[in-house]
Amino acid sequence: MRETETLNPPWSTELVREDGRLVEITIRSTGGDELDVEAVRAAANAILEKLRQQRRNEVTRHRTGTLGILRQMHEAADGRMTPQYLATLAVAYEELAAKGRAIMPTLAEAIGRPAATVKGHVGKARDEEYLTKGTQGREGGEATPKARGVLRDYFDVDDQGRPLTSNERE
Repeated sequence: MRETETLNPPWSTELVREDGRLVEITIRSTGGDELDVEAVRAAANAILEKLRQQRRNEVTRHRTGTLGILRQMHEAADGRMTPQYLATLAVAYEELAAKGRAIMPTLAEAIGRPAATVKGHVGKARDEEYLTKGTQGREGGEATPKARGVLRDYFDVDDQGRPLTSNERE
């Protein structure tokens, strides 16, 4: 599905998404004015702010979903990489990979740690077989049966082995 969103400062900016992924950005002059360097810079800044806001909104929406549970597991583990944390990390990673979104920055924002730290955690989750290996040089992977088993023992889970939030349990 292709969706176009138009932002209208003194220029017209279109953000085109296919299946929820941003695939095209168009900046057009309005009113016959030329797009000079300053106008392009201002449009680019407006686009970046819009995308940052969308990411913040997504993380906020997920605070009670898997990313919220991931944050709770990280805090409860006090920085240690417990089986429950690594299993939840694997499921959160899988969910974000399926959406084709910026996985590491989103996970990093969810737990309040640098992306480089989260990358190390993901590596450990892979090494300990909570998350499958991705394709060389690309993000990707799925939570393993081991991860889902840990979560099943620790949480109420859905039929996909994802932890249920308190709202979903009711």
